[in-house]
Amino acid sequence: MGFQALLIVLSTIAILLLIPPFIWHCKTKNIPAITLIVWLLSMDIKIFVDAIIWGTEDFANRYNGHGYCDVMVKLEVGANVGISSSVACIMYNLYCILKADKVLPGLTSFKKIVTDLSISLLSPVLVMACNYVIQVRRYTIFQYSGCQTALSFTWLTIILYTLWMVIWSLVGVIFAILIIVKFFQKRKDVRDILKCTNSGLNLARFAKLLIFCIIVILVMFPFSLYVFTDDLGNVSPHFNFSEYHSSVFWDAVIYLPFKAPYYVTWVYLSVSYAVFIFFGLGSDAIEMYLEILSKIGFGPLI
Repeated sequence: MGFQALLIVLSTIAILLLIPPFIWHCKTKNIPAITLIVWLLSMDIKIFVDAIIWGTEDFANRYNGHGYCDVMVKLEVGANVGISSSVACIMYNLYCILKADKVLPGLTSFKKIVTDLSISLLSPVLVMACNYVIQVRRYTIFQYSGCQTALSFTWLTIILYTLWMVIWSLVGVIFAILIIVKFFQKRKDVRDILKCTNSGLNLARFAKLLIFCIIVILVMFPFSLYVFTDDLGNVSPHFNFSEYHSSVFWDAVIYLPFKAPYYVTWVYLSVSYAVFIFFGLGSDAIEMYLEILSKIGFGPLI
């Protein structure tokens, strides 16, 4: 099986597998988990479409990406920050639950919603909004991986994009350490804390969320550090907006051949499958599947 077929199959499965956890988290109003899955869904759809259009040897003779790529390169830089910020928000919520000595704000309270949305979405949206400033051309098209943003190797790129990936990954690492320390400090009372704080979690759900977040951090932190150090090693102190956005080069689409998909493709797919393994196979998810099957007429069979 070639890379084109492999990416189409893996991304299709990933999209289908993300739907049940998305529905379940929408029901539980878990905002950071919802934003995480939305980022992953958008990237899996991108992988699917890009593989179909640009996954062949004659990819340079295919669609030039106008319109579609303009949107997707913005979404991708947002996702690279948003995945880490969403996970950091989940970790923050878990830490607040463990350290709390009173009932936490309800999931639908204004304060809770604003806090979750601010942590999960504010920086990714700002990164997407500022992306045009640091682009050196409209976009580049990679074989197999399709539309990719083309950014300047300047300090401005690090400040407006790369640094945010490291910051949120580091925040996730810090909260993971704090949670583990707090967990062992209060290990005898964790069950009571989860119940008394109105968290909506039992010990199994809490542990599942924590382990999942740690796994994602172990993936995203090295990835963000790699991108950061790579950009830092090539950084130039010179930045000229008019030069980088010259009409001569801006609309020229560059097609780059690759022997394999861009590495970040595997990151999105791996995290997508991890979401399903942790949230799509639990008792709550299975109960939801049975309920759906019952509603569509398969009740007598189950």
